[in-house]
Amino acid sequence: MTDTKQQLYSLCVDQLNSKIKEVHSAIALQQDSTKGDTKSSAGNKYETGAAMTHLELEKLGNQLKVLETNLRKLNAFQDVPTSETVQAGSLIKTKHNSFWISIGVGEVRIRNEKHYVVSPISPIAQQFLGKEAGFEFVFNKQKDCILEVV
Repeated sequence: MTDTKQQLYSLCVDQLNSKIKEVHSAIALQQDSTKGDTKSSAGNKYETGAAMTHLELEKLGNQLKVLETNLRKLNAFQDVPTSETVQAGSLIKTKHNSFWISIGVGEVRIRNEKHYVVSPISPIAQQFLGKEAGFEFVFNKQKDCILEVV
């Protein structure tokens, strides 16, 4: 893995782990808040609160699954061999931008350089897959050309 790809990988792993930690904290907070709830004569209020807590825990659980899935997908791109043809896991350097095809994160900066971390199913990645250096395309209304596939 090249230095830039390794840095992009590490940055994405750190971001995902941070978000996973935040979701775990939110789940713990929701679970702690339900421990203090007791059923009273106002049964409907208790049941409404319990239902809302249950919905929030379900939402947080779904967020956690998505983040963990993205982390597993990202790990699959760690050891993709270099190829002259763009494939999932490739780092594409163009005249104006840099793209890493892995998971959908968006724009990130490393050493003040802008990179786009995009999913293989994103429209821009779909344009790149199977192409080589010299391929011309339009991104953000700007004509560009692949200079290097790493």
